[in-house]
Amino acid sequence: MFEKFIQWRIENKVDTILVGYEFPEAEAVMNEYQHGFFGVDKIGRPLYVDRAGSVNVNKIFKITSEERIIKEMIHLYEDMMKVKFMACSELYDRQITQSFNIFDAGGFGLS
Repeated sequence: MFEKFIQWRIENKVDTILVGYEFPEAEAVMNEYQHGFFGVDKIGRPLYVDRAGSVNVNKIFKITSEERIIKEMIHLYEDMMKVKFMACSELYDRQITQSFNIFDAGGFGLS
């Protein structure tokens, strides 16, 4: 399982995704799928908000592809792990290794 994980990281260029990565469709995607980091909580953890319940998947896939969305999620996660945790740890003078996530499922349906 670990070897498959390492192979997946290599195939998706995870270790270099923070260098030179661009997602020019970010603003258009954000209009249809509001998500991202918005400050920190009261104990210094990065605050991630995901309004998945309001996503219009058909509109998203007119803007970008599933592969690009996955790549953007990999980028967001790596940025959290390598940049945001370090910045929060320095700011709060203790090791921050968790984020606080709000998942808004309002409007989410099985259809």
